[in-house]
Amino acid sequence: MHDLARSEKRPQSQSPPDITRDFGRPQKENSDTSPHTDGTSSLASFRKFVYEELMSRMADNDIIGKQPLSPELVEYCLPKRVDYTAWDTLLHQPLSLPDNLLSSMFSLKEDNGFSNYVRSPDTPTIFYLRSFSMTVSQLRSIVDDWKNRKYYYGEEATTWLGMTAAMSSEEVVYIRYIGATEKKTPFQRYTADFSSKTGPVLAKFLETVGRLCPTVLDSVAIYEFDEASHLSAKTCSLPEWKENRAMQTLPEQALIALFGFSSLLNQAVGGFLHTYNPDDDQRAVFKSLQTGSIEAMQQNLQTAPVDLVNKLRAWARSVFEHDIGRQRSLLAVEERLSKPGVPSKIYQFSESLQLTVMSQAVPALYLGQFTPVVTIGAEMSKDAYGKAEPFYTGQSRSADLMKKVLSKLYEWEEGLKETSSFTINSLIKRQGLPFVNLLPWLNCTKDDMSAAIGILEQYLGITRPYIILTLGKRPSSVAASNFRHLLGYKGRDPFYHKVGVLEVVDYGDWSSVQIPCFHPGQVQYVKDSKLFYKAMNLTLSILLLTIKVTIETHSAMRMSPQAARCIYIKNTVDSILQAKGIDVLLEDIKDGMQAVKDKGNKFHTKEETAAAKGSVINILGSKSLPNPIIFSALAVDAPFSYNRRAQVHRLWKLDIPALHLVISRDHRYLWHAWGNQLEEGTSFFEDRSLEASWRATIKGDPLEVRRKFKKERPKRQGVLGKRKMSVYELDAFEVDNK
Repeated sequence: MHDLARSEKRPQSQSPPDITRDFGRPQKENSDTSPHTDGTSSLASFRKFVYEELMSRMADNDIIGKQPLSPELVEYCLPKRVDYTAWDTLLHQPLSLPDNLLSSMFSLKEDNGFSNYVRSPDTPTIFYLRSFSMTVSQLRSIVDDWKNRKYYYGEEATTWLGMTAAMSSEEVVYIRYIGATEKKTPFQRYTADFSSKTGPVLAKFLETVGRLCPTVLDSVAIYEFDEASHLSAKTCSLPEWKENRAMQTLPEQALIALFGFSSLLNQAVGGFLHTYNPDDDQRAVFKSLQTGSIEAMQQNLQTAPVDLVNKLRAWARSVFEHDIGRQRSLLAVEERLSKPGVPSKIYQFSESLQLTVMSQAVPALYLGQFTPVVTIGAEMSKDAYGKAEPFYTGQSRSADLMKKVLSKLYEWEEGLKETSSFTINSLIKRQGLPFVNLLPWLNCTKDDMSAAIGILEQYLGITRPYIILTLGKRPSSVAASNFRHLLGYKGRDPFYHKVGVLEVVDYGDWSSVQIPCFHPGQVQYVKDSKLFYKAMNLTLSILLLTIKVTIETHSAMRMSPQAARCIYIKNTVDSILQAKGIDVLLEDIKDGMQAVKDKGNKFHTKEETAAAKGSVINILGSKSLPNPIIFSALAVDAPFSYNRRAQVHRLWKLDIPALHLVISRDHRYLWHAWGNQLEEGTSFFEDRSLEASWRATIKGDPLEVRRKFKKERPKRQGVLGKRKMSVYELDAFEVDNK
């Protein structure tokens, strides 16, 4: 019998596991050791053990520092009753913990897409769990498939194999994913993930399962952590937490740590914001550059003169006016192609957005003489566009990472005490990091892109920065073309080769030193975030070194042409990086990122990917199947065909008691597997009735029952339509009828 049975039907006299072994903390008091003791003292001690383990894991994942969180902030992660076995399984063997037991531990609220689930209007952020149940043999086949196709063999697969090494191939395990959603229900977010960009591990898992064992996807269990959602909403409504994005997404991070990051499908440790904690080696490399650039700018930046501000105001107005013209063209196209009831996809460039674009683009001048650096991004998100939200002072994840890295470098420059606040904010407030996007509008056409390049070049001609930091491939490629077109990078040379490598670009009668940088938003799609953070750290370290050399060069080469000064700056920085081996270090980091990527971030074929993703979405959400198929008592089409999968899932939705005589509804994967393997034309009701009647006559030891089942199987196959029977059904039957 598999662990599902052992977990649910545990003898009440069973002694709990040794606390020291299971929770890694010494037992401080002599408490009642009954698995279901409700004594206050015992529960308090038990909750403390779980709390300390959670804090340790969150610290290991760099979610918190040395100071632990208040227990009240993670109340949803702590036990409500003493159950040593269940919590030991969650903490150390989470793949073996069945959904129904997990649901009772956390008071989960299921959202299967058709039940009475209603999203609470008082919870702006919903925290959810997806649970994919399958047999150990299926899980191993997934990992083997990844090996054969040379997919990236990550920590998750290693953990899965380790946890299932001593398990039989027929035992059921649960692979899970924890996430958060602000606008959709948990079920809607699940179906949306099949058509949108997701983390590499999750995307790869969904594709492989859809190809090898699709009923695992059909029987996915989706739950809301109801208590976490409500406690988060209550906490974040307090004045001290209202604007704290880290606190708003804390439940996701805490739950991921509790369930065990390495066993989950999550690519990152969760949360809206980034957990950036560089090591001592990175600090030593940066300290060797002896930059002092940020403090130098803090001391010497002066407000832009009025004539420069007026020029930028007129420039921002040209951005607004171009949008007026493009709106007419877009509206004409939309009116011709739009369908009734379909909302407009045109986003107007508001006057408040015009003010945002202008204000964040105004630079402070070093000693009132020149612009040290300008940051060029790609484009605004829909959310930021609608709110007219600036980049560095807004709420985006990309800005959060940029500010965390720059703040850490500032602390290292000046030997400042480590703090949770952004020390770089003072420089941003002084307009020391002006920012502009390559594409100032949403849904740009080809003509808009050409116009945007011209408008960007116009801005640079006004501000004349010595350095331009380009975030991402497209802005970097445009700069490399000297702001003439989108294809500055030609051929197959990957963008990662360009990152952190200085180039001199010319436009109009001016020149600048370009520093290409990974876009900070890319981190959520990479396989190794630690390597990505190291690349960002080194690239921005090179930026600060370049600012230092620029400050020194401006006064020393005042009479030289701008192009000559930029070439000198580039050559000086390059020689420093080469002398210290930093150029080689950066290349090694980038090569490491690319090596991980090349191990397999693509699916087998586009056709397989589309088929796997598309069929699952239709099966779980489609309403197009005719009623005769939905309510038919006979199995339609071939086993595991699209129509059969849809039919079985609809029958499971209907929750007909007669169809759950052998396998209860809780064992959804086993039930879907049974329904899909029936031969075409077999009666679902007759099969279950005969199966239940046959098993009701068998009594005795479970092993003897199994032997009789196997012996009688040929006879029963003749009665039930000559279908193949699975011994998984016997296990589930024993659990439900013990």
